Amino acid sequence: MRGLNLKPITFIVISMSIVFLITAPLYLPDMIKDNKIVGPSSDNKPEWTGVISLWYVPYLDTAGGSQVTWMNNYIRVFEKQYPGVFIDLKVMSSERLSLYFYAGKEQDILPDMVTLATYDQTVPAELLLDLSTYFSNAELDGLHKTAINSVMVEDSLRAIPWMIGAYGLYINNLYRAEPSLRQDEELIDYDQLDMMVRDMYGEEQPGHAGTEYFAFSSYITPYTRPLLSIIYAKEGKINNKGYEIVANWLEGENICSPDIATTDYSKAFNLFATEKRTGVLLGSNKVLYDLRKLEGAGKGMDFTLYSIPYNTNGTYQDQVAAMGILDGKADDVKSICVMFLKGLLEENHQKALTELGMFSVMESLRLYDDDKEMSILEESLTNMTTGPFGTNKETADRIWNDLIKSSQKQ
Repeated sequence: MRGLNLKPITFIVISMSIVFLITAPLYLPDMIKDNKIVGPSSDNKPEWTGVISLWYVPYLDTAGGSQVTWMNNYIRVFEKQYPGVFIDLKVMSSERLSLYFYAGKEQDILPDMVTLATYDQTVPAELLLDLSTYFSNAELDGLHKTAINSVMVEDSLRAIPWMIGAYGLYINNLYRAEPSLRQDEELIDYDQLDMMVRDMYGEEQPGHAGTEYFAFSSYITPYTRPLLSIIYAKEGKINNKGYEIVANWLEGENICSPDIATTDYSKAFNLFATEKRTGVLLGSNKVLYDLRKLEGAGKGMDFTLYSIPYNTNGTYQDQVAAMGILDGKADDVKSICVMFLKGLLEENHQKALTELGMFSVMESLRLYDDDKEMSILEESLTNMTTGPFGTNKETADRIWNDLIKSSQKQ
């Protein structure tokens, strides 16, 4: 029989195969546990595995995109990072959420995590885990102080803010009149705002008999009250100058749109952008994105965006998205939930908030340097100092009820 004439590479492959067959039994037992091969990804696998429930109420109206899609994308990244952990996202209305908490507080029917409202808080604070011991000062110091204060109950951190919006003044340049502020000037005080609003056209236009025009408009949603941004100041005090000019506008004829404190977003936006029957709209960054959509459809308008005037008392902010953890859960479950909240604050996920047209809760993170109008709103967030939290909420509710009464007298 002839000897084998093997090529060098063939000889090497055969030799390595023989070595593997001889030595493999020595190592395989350590790689097999419970009939499962332990792979490299198992390094991140937590000791606890299972399903974490998240009840999500989209309290804030994002400027663009879908926050449910955004959250699902984040969940997929988190689940990949922690194999064996699954996040069950259940989107619901605030009314349905209220029914669950009203019906009973048994832990077995309540979620592990839940989003929190700004004004009418459905989830009792005592049911929420105090996160103070889970987040270091270093992790919290980089966040907007107002956002953090919005989730504090006395000295307890009951949730983590992860997304914020901003209010601005949108000016219909068609109705801008002299000696109003020029388009290239910055709106820096309430006197300028008052002058600009009063100079706006508020009377019937030629060829439009019977049509009313107004100088100023705004709106309310269940979770946002833009008007308070110009009349509410630091530490629960009223900004007397801002409150005074709004009160005077409400008394004037054709200055404010009817029922300005009870009008919904759609009506206020249409009045300003579609019907073009108002000169100034006070609203969130959603207004900007909706105006851009109209422009894309060939129905745009000439407008200028200004930030809210401020003084040493800062400005009011109620557009803060927050998420908390229900107390009473097992320690392993709490640990996974805490990691989920911490992940939301990671820079790459905060940067992804541009997909929603929203802003980061991190003070130093600027997302819109290449977007002039969004950068104006983003910069204005450095001036926010208060919101409807703690005892401030009572004052905010009282001011708002007074505004409703005044607007209905028009």
